[in-house]
Amino acid sequence: MLRPIDVFRPVAIKEMICTGVSERDLQHKCEELRREAELLAGFSHRNIARLYGIMTTMPAVSLVMEYAAGGSLSTALQDNFLDQRIVLDWALQIAKGLNYLHNDSPTAVVHRDLKSQNVLLSKANVDGKAIIDGNTLKITDFGTEAWTISHGVVNAISPHPRRVIYLTLRPNWAGF
Repeated sequence: MLRPIDVFRPVAIKEMICTGVSERDLQHKCEELRREAELLAGFSHRNIARLYGIMTTMPAVSLVMEYAAGGSLSTALQDNFLDQRIVLDWALQIAKGLNYLHNDSPTAVVHRDLKSQNVLLSKANVDGKAIIDGNTLKITDFGTEAWTISHGVVNAISPHPRRVIYLTLRPNWAGF
């Protein structure tokens, strides 16, 4: 299910090194990363960061992911003045990514940790600064904060206590 990768394409490595922890904690952390890899392996959308593979060389476990040269949305928002057209384009891209996760992905997912640090910009210019206009945003970092949705009930994929949440298509007007 993992995608082939061009050997000359830059990749991002999300690495977790577990030293000085108990065997139980090490297993727990490896299980978290494995769950994230299983979720990401099934996703194929232009606004979701792609997973190319997973490497385990104890005590390190690593995800090989699509590289987003522009850095985080958080940094781009701090360093630039954005006109309304760009803000709307970026909001639409994030909404399309979330719609894919909620409705169109092989496993419907609620991200639960969506923030500007977990959205990446795919392009940067020569000096490493994010290209603002015409950039593609990538939602990333699902980790243990993701919940899968099955038959209208959310099943937790996290160490938190399992809670049942009934989903509805009605909008949450109080949130606006």
